Amino acid sequence: MTKRHPDPLRRGLIAAGLAAMIASAPAVQAAELGAVDEPIRLAIHEWTGQHITTRIIGSALQEMGYKVEYITAGYLGAGTAIADGNLTASLEVWDNNMGEFYPKLLAEGKLLDIGDTGIDAGEGWLYPAH
Repeated sequence: MTKRHPDPLRRGLIAAGLAAMIASAPAVQAAELGAVDEPIRLAIHEWTGQHITTRIIGSALQEMGYKVEYITAGYLGAGTAIADGNLTASLEVWDNNMGEFYPKLLAEGKLLDIGDTGIDAGEGWLYPAH
């Protein structure tokens, strides 16, 4: 019998759909997140999965009445931009490759890590078979 591997695109779309359903739940819509007149500036990084995560959360925030701006930001510079107040949040980071500034800004209280997204991502190498 052949072992069937789950289709990562299908899993991603299912996860995105579930996240959108959760984000649009009445309890989430009732949450008080602050003034709606100030835009929430969300970082857009260099990979597609982060674009999807950020757009889903951004759409949920817009449904709740908040102004959302999507700002293209270099991955490593986003942490400093958040600490400086130029960005509100980066919704997907790989903290294992962010260098020394990330734990330093966390320790100083300039960044807040609000937890895992629940997305089961993986890293690996791809190379041609020879």
